This record gives sequence, structure tokens and C-alpha cells, in this order.
Amino acid sequence: MKDLGEKPFRLAKDIGLLAIIASAISEEYGAGINAVTTSTLSVYPGAEYLVPLAVFLSGIILLPKVIMYVGFGKHMSKSGGWYVWMSRTLHPSIAFVVSFVRWVVVSAAMGIVAFTLGSFVAEFLSLLGVHGAVFLAEPLGRFLLGLSVIWVIFAIQFSGVRRYGILVSIVLILIFIEAFTIIVIGFFTPSSLFISLVSSKVHVTLSPPKSVGPVSASAVLGVMGLFLFSYSGLSGAPFLGGESKDAKKDMPRGILISWLTAVILYTLITLALFTVAPWWAVIDLLKSKASYFATAPGIVSLVAPNWVGLLLTGLVSIIVAKTIAPIMMEHSRLLFAWSQDGILPKSLTHVNRFRAPDVALFISSLLATVFLTDFTFINFNIGLVMSAVALMLLIAFLGAGVIVSSMRRVKRDWEKRISSLIMLVGAVGGIIIAAIIIPSVIFSTNVPFYFQPWFQLVISIIVAIVIYVSAELSYRSNGRSLSREIMEKLPPE
Repeated sequence: MKDLGEKPFRLAKDIGLLAIIASAISEEYGAGINAVTTSTLSVYPGAEYLVPLAVFLSGIILLPKVIMYVGFGKHMSKSGGWYVWMSRTLHPSIAFVVSFVRWVVVSAAMGIVAFTLGSFVAEFLSLLGVHGAVFLAEPLGRFLLGLSVIWVIFAIQFSGVRRYGILVSIVLILIFIEAFTIIVIGFFTPSSLFISLVSSKVHVTLSPPKSVGPVSASAVLGVMGLFLFSYSGLSGAPFLGGESKDAKKDMPRGILISWLTAVILYTLITLALFTVAPWWAVIDLLKSKASYFATAPGIVSLVAPNWVGLLLTGLVSIIVAKTIAPIMMEHSRLLFAWSQDGILPKSLTHVNRFRAPDVALFISSLLATVFLTDFTFINFNIGLVMSAVALMLLIAFLGAGVIVSSMRRVKRDWEKRISSLIMLVGAVGGIIIAAIIIPSVIFSTNVPFYFQPWFQLVISIIVAIVIYVSAELSYRSNGRSLSREIMEKLPPE
């Protein structure tokens, strides 16, 4: 591997607008829309028929985040993404702690996706009539399949960001095919057919409730908080800022298009699913041993022709697997950015002959393997709710950074550009939304304390503080200030 030494730009500038959009949507669109959309009713049954509205509102409340991302992406597009924005507008120590919390969640997400993949692939192979396909749904099968996918994706990213861009762009096409299939079948299939097929093929009797109570507002808010993680992929797009051919132009457009696409797709798909499968039917299925038929591929495979169900299940398997790629990209670029700033060892900025951050990518893949092992054999998981908490913290502190930066009497050029009225509106809106959402998701009912989002948050913050303070003390032993040096300048890429 060839080290490029002290050249100003280590990373390859090979990414265009399409790859930025594809990367964001690829990280967002996966197991969440295909399984979590309906499974939220197992946690918040009181949301009833308003789940599609909750999914739509989950995207809309992120508008302040989108406003800030667009503004920062236009004027401060760097490989460190929102970590760089926060560290230069607020303070490096706060930026590192908040980004470390997100990094922990992303680390776990790679393991979760790799672990979950086995059930989708097993179902697909079973539909093909492959003998022994059920092995991939068992612990060892899940582990071996997930392990293979993690390191194949590592190999692709190791070979350069251009190939990563090609991968996510191809997958984007598959996502649109799958989404179109679900939407058409969902809206044009009567729910009576679904209910009768569940009874005849799955042998589960579905019947509407005799009386329906009022929809619970807290349940709707809970669904919104739970589903926010599915929109968190948008946070990964800014990390391509250091590898974009024209970041100031493509990054803001890519972020806006990705957000709009996700909101439209998620809303239409959720509406389609709950049109063919009524909310009360979904709840009954989730309580039964046939819970697979309460997922997007399960619903469609039941009511559609066999070849359509087979196609959709296969597409879902690919789409779930590819989610690891953009997550790994975000994870490794955070390591790269922290290393650039001197918080972590400089070895993490090493790039190979393809100008890919190979050391950071290797560590990301290694941690994905660790979490896959955990979810398979130990099951000490970092839940989806923790992802929502991390996202809200990010939005809140990024908004605080915009406000603090705008109040400085002497502003640098980029500070003047991000101090616009629209950015301040986004900042205030983001803080308000985070203040509303975090209390609703920080505690989970009927969950041991070590699985509680607040406990995992506290542990992550403590570890982050220890790392940052250690780096700061190391600098001060040499008569320097880590925080001051970080805030004095933007990183080269």
C-alpha cells in the first residue's frame, strides 16, 4: 500500500451528483421500510391506521436538518461531513462526543444488517426450492453470510470510491424497481384478498376489532421516533464531500433530492402496505408465528403472482445487504476526519493506491464483524431507538453551532455564509424538534437498563470524553492545544 505522504488531497475526487443521491438513499432504504414500518405496531399498537402519517411526519420534521445540511454542504463540504461543521462552529470536544455517539450506532447498524440479512436470503432461496435454505436463518448461517457480505463490501470500497459510487448507483435502480412493485400491488390489491389468503395459506384467522378506541397521540409520536432511524441515512451523504468532483454544487442538491425522494417513497410504500394489509390485520400477524407476512416482502409475496413475490424477495435481499456499504463509508470517513484533526492516530488517514482510506475501512469492517458476532451469539444489542437519539442530538448541536457561529463578532468567510436567516430558522427548528423527540424515545418500556437508550448514550458519552481528553492532554504535553488547532482551520478535504 502506498502512502501519499503530505499531499494536500489524499482522497480521490471521483464522486458526482448521482453517486451522492444513491449513497444517501441506499443507506436509508433497507430493512426499515421493508420490516420496521409494519412492526412498529408491535411496540405502538395505539398508532393504528395513522402509521403512514407518522412515517410521513418523521421525514417532514427533518426539514430543519435538511436546511442546515444544504447550507453547510454548499459552503463547508468536507470528508468529515457534519462532524467538521459542528467542530468549527461549536467546539471540537462537543462535536467529537456527538459524532462518537452516532459512530457507535453506525458500528452496531452494520452488524444488525449483516445479521438480519440471513432471514431474507433464506426466504428467497426457500421460494426457489433450494434444499437447506433454512440454514441461513439459523445463527451460524446468519453469521457466515453476514461475514461474507461485510468483507466483500470492504473489498469493493478498498478498490476506490469510484467503484463504491457504481455499486450504490446500480442498487438505486433496484430500489426503485422494488418500491414501484410494492406501491402498485399495494394500492391495486383489495384487502379482502389478503385476509382470505392469510387464512387459507398461513392458517391465521384475521378479524377486525369489535370496537376501536381513540388513536394514541403518544403512540404516533413513538412510531415517529422509532422510524427516524430509517431517515438517518441522509446523515451519511455529507461524508462524501471530500471525494466529490464538485462538492459545493452537488452536495446541497444531492441532499435535498435524497430527502424528498425518501419522504415520497416511504409515504407511498407505507400507504400501499396498509391499504392491502389493514393495521389490525398486521397486529394479529405480528402476534402469530407468521410475522414474516407482516413485512413488505411477506405481504406482496402472499397476494402477488409467484414470480413477483420471488422477484421482490430477491430484490429485498440485495437491498438489505447493500445497506452495509454506505454505512461503512460513513463509519470510515468519521475515523478519517478524527484522524485528520489529531484526535485519533494519523495512521487512520492512510490511503492505498486507489486513494481509499484503507486503514479506516479495515477497522470499520472489523467492528462490523464484532457486532455481527455479538448479535449472533451474545445478543447484547444497541437498539434502533438509540439511532433516533443520536440523530436528534446531532441535529440539536448542529443547530446550536449555527446560532453560536452567527453570534461571533468577527466572522470568517464561511461563517458569514452559514449565518443566513434560512440557516438560523433551520437551527432553531432543529433544536425544538430534538427537544420534543428525545424525551419520547430516551426511555424504553419493559427493557433492562443495559438495553435502555439513555444507558447506552451515557456509556458512549463517557468513552468519547475519555478519548478526547486523552488526545487533548497529549497535545498539551507538547505545549499545544488540540481544540484551538482544530478550530483555527478547515481540514484540506
